[in-house]
Amino acid sequence: MTVAEAAGATCSALGLTGPAGVWVIEEIPVVGIDPVYLKPASYSQFDFDITVRDRANAEITGRVWSDTYMGYDKTQWSYNVDFWVVTEFGAVYSLELGRFVGGGWNIQADAFGIVDGDTCTSLYHSTVMTVNTAVYNDADISCGDKYWLFFEEPSADLPQTAPSALGDLWVMPDVVTPEVQNLMFTQDGDSALAGAFTYDLINFTGSYTLQIDADGDGSYDGPLDRKIALGGSGDETYVWDGLDGADNPIDPFSTVVNARVQIDRTDEFHIVLADVEGVNDGMVFTQIRGNAPGNAMLYWDDTQVDAATKTSLTSPIDGTAGVDSSTGAHGWSSNGGSNPWGNMVAVDNWTYSPVDINQTITLSQPRLELVKSSDASAETRVGDEVTYTVTATNTGSADYTGAKPAVVFDDLSGVLDDAEYNADAVADRSGAVSYAEPLLSWAGALAVGESVELTYTVTVMAGGDGAVRNVAWQPDDPQDAVTPACKENPDATSDEVCAVEEWDLPKLTVQKTADRTELPGIGERVEYEVVVTNAGPGDYTAANPATFVDDLTEVLDDATFDSGTVVVSAGTVSFRAPELSWAGALASGESATVTYAVTYTGEGDAVLENTVCVPASETLAGADACDLVTVPGAVLTQWKSVESSDSPAVAGSVLTYALHFHNAGSAAAAVDSIDALAHVLDDAEVTAEPVASAGLTAARTGETIAITGTVASGEVATVTYQVTVKADGQRGDDIAANFLMTDDPSAPPVAPATPECTPADTDQPNCTVTPIESTPVPGEPTPAPEEPEEPISPAPGDPGDSLATTGGALNPWMLSALVLVPLGAGLLLIAAARRRRAERAEDTAAHTV
Repeated sequence: MTVAEAAGATCSALGLTGPAGVWVIEEIPVVGIDPVYLKPASYSQFDFDITVRDRANAEITGRVWSDTYMGYDKTQWSYNVDFWVVTEFGAVYSLELGRFVGGGWNIQADAFGIVDGDTCTSLYHSTVMTVNTAVYNDADISCGDKYWLFFEEPSADLPQTAPSALGDLWVMPDVVTPEVQNLMFTQDGDSALAGAFTYDLINFTGSYTLQIDADGDGSYDGPLDRKIALGGSGDETYVWDGLDGADNPIDPFSTVVNARVQIDRTDEFHIVLADVEGVNDGMVFTQIRGNAPGNAMLYWDDTQVDAATKTSLTSPIDGTAGVDSSTGAHGWSSNGGSNPWGNMVAVDNWTYSPVDINQTITLSQPRLELVKSSDASAETRVGDEVTYTVTATNTGSADYTGAKPAVVFDDLSGVLDDAEYNADAVADRSGAVSYAEPLLSWAGALAVGESVELTYTVTVMAGGDGAVRNVAWQPDDPQDAVTPACKENPDATSDEVCAVEEWDLPKLTVQKTADRTELPGIGERVEYEVVVTNAGPGDYTAANPATFVDDLTEVLDDATFDSGTVVVSAGTVSFRAPELSWAGALASGESATVTYAVTYTGEGDAVLENTVCVPASETLAGADACDLVTVPGAVLTQWKSVESSDSPAVAGSVLTYALHFHNAGSAAAAVDSIDALAHVLDDAEVTAEPVASAGLTAARTGETIAITGTVASGEVATVTYQVTVKADGQRGDDIAANFLMTDDPSAPPVAPATPECTPADTDQPNCTVTPIESTPVPGEPTPAPEEPEEPISPAPGDPGDSLATTGGALNPWMLSALVLVPLGAGLLLIAAARRRRAERAEDTAAHTV
């Protein structure tokens, strides 16, 4: 039929055929459509009739349906509206709306009716609309399909499913009973019961409850229990906050908590009459097919509607207890005025088949309580064996099993730098003990209230940081165990149950200093200071004190220990030569100071060297166990020598003097000496001024040469100068004697009044004497030798003690002889006693070479 056909024209069905399946008929008005009411702008009235015929053109009834029926009545007629509702799982209801007055209205059926927000949870009450509309907050298609509204009783031979342009559709499914399967709970952590429930709703779409028996008494109706209204179908997940009915967190370890998914109704369907002006004779809901055939109970809750504003009422307003609708229920008049009961109200009506279907799980959890200890004490030291004990007790509400064992890890990484694991861990009950450095573990079954004790030993060794700390814990994932910090139990970050055992070892450092960097003068003191510090985290006690030993062996050969100078800030000191020992309590971070002095004697090797040591096994890692202090000294030896260009020395002879300064010590030696020439310059005059080697300065002032400077350790420095013997008749006593002396500004040295030389060391003399003879006259006879006289004994230590003298009696200053000792390329002239005639023509003394 075309739009050009005259009104009242009919169409003929002439052999219409097509593929089997569901056909969709869509009515599209000729003119514009109001998007809310789907009403013709002309308010035109029309009837429609959809008839299904077979191949023989015979009518087939019960095959036309819709999921939503919306309309607009210009004049508020009243008429009976009948529908048959088919649910997704095979239930069939007949619906009679007696003397229905719609106005602008909307009817649709599903398992949810009006829902809460964007959830699938039914509100189970009517709602007041804020605008004049037939649209209400219905469930999204993701919650479940809309139900079919048949316009006549469904045909008995409808298939369960049929193809359509929209894909396969259910049409008349078999009646089924719902099931709850695969109910599981995944806890978020170990300390709280919050987590996610997962489950499968089989053969079901609609409302159900998740119920929590929070006090574990087997009832779900207690004051602390919860019933959480939900809606949905198929695979479902619900995230639970772990709170009981009083909004308090539930402890899963002290209480056996039960949970169940409860389906107490099936075949549920809701008809929402949106903005319907009246159902004057009420509604009749009757289950024709389903889990409760013949059921005519109807439910509603209109308590949200303000009755005071309405011009007609329904009775009762609250039908949640259920009302038998077989003679009509939940009706209201459309003739009571401008605001009848259903005006601008979405009126929810529902019915269902009561069932009792659920699946229950127990949320009780096993829980470990860990206690860790050791027999270490403040007296524990290197070499000691320490026993550790880890006790794990199941304080939860369920058993650990072989399939789900208790697992305990113990991390020894904070121990193994200070001790060695002895590979001897044992448990007092069955289970697996294993060790993979640094982790020790046990895993096994553990019933509620039972404990397992794990023991092992370590042997303390030197080194390490002294902080011996290890953590035992129950890992969330034994395959990827990460040691928690365990500053709290359970750990603040991982929420894992843990226990800590820690003990500390003391660690020593020692430092020694002296108040001098070089040896003092003989009779003066060197003061030593020893500071011993406990740099470790543990304490030294009176029962097990810190100690050090200071070895003075290489000090006491040069100095004496002054016992009266010992001062100690803490602890006690004892001295038993050559060792000074200290012992005392020393808390972590504390130090003790010991000072004492020694007096330098000038003996020994002129080096004060001593070493203080703390026990190597107790030394702080990276620090030295000993501290060596050396106070070096200079060992200066000075002497002089002379060479004559002639033998014997006569007028014009050149005497070359050398002053020698040798430092045999380990510190630089200071030189401050003078060479006295008074007994030389009466017989000779300086013809080459003093020349000093590096480090020394030599300057002559009249009859004195001053020598100053330093001589490095192991070096010899020299000063040389020359004199020339004066002519005969111009000389004094013919004895060239000079003296090398150490200068003392406070008491300057004075040369002897006579030219006598008695060296303190004949090998390294500090004075020289060179006799000078007259020049022989050619042809003058040599006098005959006189009878020898008794020898004159020289002063003790005089190098001439063993020489015989010749000639008559001599004045003491005349006693001299030449002893020539090879020295390098020249001769060293050393004074020796000899006899010389008072009156002679020539020198008759022998010269010893």
